[in-house]
Amino acid sequence: MLIDPNFKPRTNSLLGRQHFQNAYVTTDFNRALAMFKETHGIEEFFLVHDFALPMGGVIDVAMAWSGNVNLEVICPRGNRNSLYERWLPEAGFALQFHHFGYVIPDQESWDSLVATIEEKGREIVFSGRSPDGLDWIYIHAPELGHYLEYVYPSPAWIELYDKIPHF
Repeated sequence: MLIDPNFKPRTNSLLGRQHFQNAYVTTDFNRALAMFKETHGIEEFFLVHDFALPMGGVIDVAMAWSGNVNLEVICPRGNRNSLYERWLPEAGFALQFHHFGYVIPDQESWDSLVATIEEKGREIVFSGRSPDGLDWIYIHAPELGHYLEYVYPSPAWIELYDKIPHF
C-alpha cells in the first residue's frame, strides 16, 4: 500500500513525511538490475524505458518493492547537467544513491509541504505534473548529500504502485 492511512506527521519538517522510496542512479541499467537480483533478491522490476525529461535527455526507470520500501533505479542518458546524470561519472559503471522519496496523501498536506519548502528557503530543482496526475518536487539537500523527492499521486498512480512487484 503506497499511502499508509495511519501515518501522521509529528511536525511540518521536510523529513517528517511518509518515506516510501530509496532511489539510485546508474550508468548501466542492466548491470544494476542484475546486481539487485543476484545480491539482494529483487527478481523482477516494473520497467519504463526512454522517458523523456523536460530538461533534455531520457531516463530508464525500474521499480520494485522490498518490504515496504520502494526501490527505484534510474539510468539517465543525454543530458550531463540533469539532476539524474550530473553526479555520475562519464565512463565506467556506477550505482549511486540519489534520493529519498516521500509520498504526500492529500492536497492539504501537499500545500503544507510547498509552504514549508518556501519558508525554509529550499531550492526546488525539478518539479512538475504528469498528464495522469502525479505531482512531484525535488529539492537538493546538500547537507545530506542527496535530493529529497515528494510525490502526490492520483488514484491511477496509487493503483500503479500497488501493481509493482513485491519482494
